[in-house]
Amino acid sequence: MIMKKLILLKIVFVLLFFAFYANVKAQDEILFEPSELSVTDSSYYIKGAWVDYDKDGVLDWYNGCYDAYECKSWEGYAVQENHHESGTDQGFKYENCMIMPDCPSKYEEDTIVPPIPRGYIQMAPCVYPGTDSASMSAIYSPPIMYLESLELALSVDVSIKPGEREIPFNIDISKDFGETWEDGFFINDICTERAGTWALYEEGHSIDFDMMIEASEEGPIIIRLYTNDRSIDAPLKGQFVKVHLITIWAELYEEETQVGIKQNNIDLTKYYSISDRSITSLKGLVSVYNPSGQLIGNGKIIAVQNAGIYFLKFENGYTQKVFIK
Repeated sequence: MIMKKLILLKIVFVLLFFAFYANVKAQDEILFEPSELSVTDSSYYIKGAWVDYDKDGVLDWYNGCYDAYECKSWEGYAVQENHHESGTDQGFKYENCMIMPDCPSKYEEDTIVPPIPRGYIQMAPCVYPGTDSASMSAIYSPPIMYLESLELALSVDVSIKPGEREIPFNIDISKDFGETWEDGFFINDICTERAGTWALYEEGHSIDFDMMIEASEEGPIIIRLYTNDRSIDAPLKGQFVKVHLITIWAELYEEETQVGIKQNNIDLTKYYSISDRSITSLKGLVSVYNPSGQLIGNGKIIAVQNAGIYFLKFENGYTQKVFIK
């Protein structure tokens, strides 16, 4: 009898272990790496701007990593000038930002451990939030569930002066894919060091983040990172915030398709190309299925015989529905 009980206990332990392990494995490391972003010819990084940076009455041309992207005419809310890059990449959406893909933090001579990654996307202060004329400078995560943690690598555009000039940023969520944003809880935080800030949010960090975790267990959420309004009085007046890395541990939310393949609500156009009924994967191998769920092929380049709808599944689990003519 004792032996049977011991065997039963071992079975229960093994089942609990695998249940726990399966739960851990369900979490995805969701990364947003600005160093991997593409810039356009109209960006400040390439096109640059003519700016009287030293205020000598003469306009000079600047581009690249040199931070002369503002006209120093902040009266009248010109703070988003040259921050006009919007798009979707790596599953994240960004709007009214400025991409500096290989630029260091402004105060790179300062030390921080671990060092802040090179390359960033800069958010400008928001303008007229809460009105019909609102212009947000923000970054949005893909839809996620079962949020576990959020980590940000940030740096500043101007020196921090505690109590006089802080560098604030905000985190909130949407439970309806970005149609509305929760006003009952959000996180207002600040960059703590001129050299850079690693900000980690996990269970127990705050009541607000715990509520975000709870919301993600009830349904999909989108996390938004954005800046303060420029018109807010010091010390929390909106400033420029450089985002070097976003790491989310959660489960990517996916919708079931009619063939049993889960489809992500994100843009994967940089993952593949289509030409002459051939699908080429730009991110590792791809599996191609027809609408009946039948595997057509797996590899770097897959050819299909007939026009129609197909489903692509990539090595990282992302999927995409495509129409081939």
